[in-house]
Amino acid sequence: MSISFELDAKDVNALIDKAMRFGKTKSLMERTGRVAHTDTLMNFRRSQTPHGEQWAPITHRKGKPLLNTNRLRNSIMMDASDDEATVGTNVKYAATHNFGATIKPKNGKYLKFKIGGKFVQVKQVVIPARQFLGFGDRLVRKIETEAERWAEEIIDD
Repeated sequence: MSISFELDAKDVNALIDKAMRFGKTKSLMERTGRVAHTDTLMNFRRSQTPHGEQWAPITHRKGKPLLNTNRLRNSIMMDASDDEATVGTNVKYAATHNFGATIKPKNGKYLKFKIGGKFVQVKQVVIPARQFLGFGDRLVRKIETEAERWAEEIIDD
């Protein structure tokens, strides 16, 4: 799963167009990608969505949501080109946790699995959305700040 973004402000777009003529946009995309990557990791640290809402608590074990093994958090990566920045993960279950899901058995009436050393069987499991990727006001402000810094550097060149 990945999210890519473009900056839409008129003044910033005009500067991007100017910079593209000089081939200098990759640094902007790298900077905004790093900001989005760091912001996503902060969502894990704070156990909250990009909009600042707390993730649903865990009901079957102690600890923080999505941090039992740190596999998902550690898989978050960033890539940038001349015209886009992408932040995402290749972990298969990422979308299930980011958007939530109801898991039902493919074969048979019940899902069967182990929790705390005991086997349980249920008709379905509801995994609440615990969004870690996305755009909240905090990230938008950070990207705007980086775009302004970048624009100042382009103008000064």
